[in-house]
Amino acid sequence: MQSPFTGAAVIPIAIPGAGKSTLMKQWFPDPASRIELDEWRLRLTGSRADQSANRAAVEIQYMVFEERCARGLSTAVDGTNITVSHRMKLQQVARGRVGLVAVVLDIPVEICHRQNRMREQPVPDEVIDHFAGKWAKNVPPGPIPGFDLTIRITPQGREDIGHLDIEGAPWLFANTTA
Repeated sequence: MQSPFTGAAVIPIAIPGAGKSTLMKQWFPDPASRIELDEWRLRLTGSRADQSANRAAVEIQYMVFEERCARGLSTAVDGTNITVSHRMKLQQVARGRVGLVAVVLDIPVEICHRQNRMREQPVPDEVIDHFAGKWAKNVPPGPIPGFDLTIRITPQGREDIGHLDIEGAPWLFANTTA
């Protein structure tokens, strides 16, 4: 299966345990097309949940993301991506090279805690609570500024906010419901 996005940077925005990695693996089955902070933490520390390597993992993420965008390659940046400043750095790298799609997984914290407990290597509850506390300040209820398309996913369903008829955009958007 090929990714439903061609020439786009897909940025999930979610607290840990919301299901972003599961969704990105479905939409981007080729591991080379996903930049996963958990994988970089695993390679750096031996644990996907070890937050002590976050700074180094994020720097590696930016470097790989920049190279993929320069080549016009579809890429999912699989991390929480909650803070505005982090998303702005990703937008600066991608702008004019690939389309930008925000995928907001607006999932209640109780569900995230429950799903996290089912993981092979759960993150500490306080990490989930920390990101949940940042949500209201950093994730607006409508479209995410700076993105060509916002896809908002809640327990009740999905809403696509935005338009894709960007003149001269070198990417296509395809059906993601499959």
